[in-house]
Amino acid sequence: MLSREHTRKTVILAGSFAFFAFWVALLLPMDTNLRGGYLVAGEVKQANDPKLVFAALMAPEYNGPKDRTFSFQGICNESISVPLEAPVSAIKTVVTDRSAKSLEIKDVAKSLGADLVGICELDPRWKFKGVPLDHKYAVVIAEALPYYLCKEQEDNIKAMLATRATLDFYRAGGKVALFLAKAIWEQGYPARAHYESWSQVMTIPIAIDAGLGELGRNGMLITPEFGPRCRISIVTTDLPLEPDKPKALGITETCQLCDKCALACPAKAIPKGSETLSGGVSKWPVDMEKCFNYWYKGENSWIRCLTCMTSCPWNKPDNLLHRIGIFLASRSSFSRWLLVKVDDVMGYGQWVDTLPKETPQ
Repeated sequence: MLSREHTRKTVILAGSFAFFAFWVALLLPMDTNLRGGYLVAGEVKQANDPKLVFAALMAPEYNGPKDRTFSFQGICNESISVPLEAPVSAIKTVVTDRSAKSLEIKDVAKSLGADLVGICELDPRWKFKGVPLDHKYAVVIAEALPYYLCKEQEDNIKAMLATRATLDFYRAGGKVALFLAKAIWEQGYPARAHYESWSQVMTIPIAIDAGLGELGRNGMLITPEFGPRCRISIVTTDLPLEPDKPKALGITETCQLCDKCALACPAKAIPKGSETLSGGVSKWPVDMEKCFNYWYKGENSWIRCLTCMTSCPWNKPDNLLHRIGIFLASRSSFSRWLLVKVDDVMGYGQWVDTLPKETPQ
């Protein structure tokens, strides 16, 4: 780890550099060619059933309940059961103002624990193959993993504890979506919650359509507020809502200039270089087989690995400097280049070299 004196100097240097970069970026013309949304070319290849995907990748953490009913502990230790699918109320709420109803749904989701909420029309291309889902809208829910669990760790023990806590965080996902779907049923409209292996839709493209973030080199949804450290769940419904729009944030363009996650990945599962066309979508195709083989077969699998998140320049605590960085990323390619350099100077994303760098055979 960096010494206290060295840390102080790098913070002063980086702060001066950031101040200079901010004013230079303000004087540069605004970048009007930011992508925003998914770049689709040709016919999109729909993904297989998520159950098959998770079974193939040997990910036991994400197996859903066999009876399709979820049980939770209430604040008074009472048992609360929520089914994945249930009949809707016979009394339907009349929606006269879609915008107001959308704000209401977002407030409900945030009261249940969501950090970010977005709404979009459900694009049928983002459904899994053969899914009989005909809902019109999707409500996307993002819950942020605490930053202290998603930063470089000092040693193997701390790395192991952080990774185990992260796995627990993702295993417990979907609760907000389930209770939000239940609230929509009570208003007389069909709704279904989606999360990991019990999802019928693809999470990332829908979240992008709802304006929550953009696709990163590490294959994750990167939000401007929390970077890649969010678990995403979705509620599809026919409740009339006002869709949000995809946002051009400069995140994908920053990834084009940065390959920190690819360099840090011990499984070498994240590609360097430019995006390629995969399944009709322009992206960096992450080799999930290499990733999961490293997790479940590697000699240090007890430690696990979070480098695709910890090394990301967008993975920062929500403070003034980070918000300035969010603003600068949308300005120009020069300001995005400066942001990556400032991230390096400040020593962010430097995973301690305790893990093997080669993919196990």
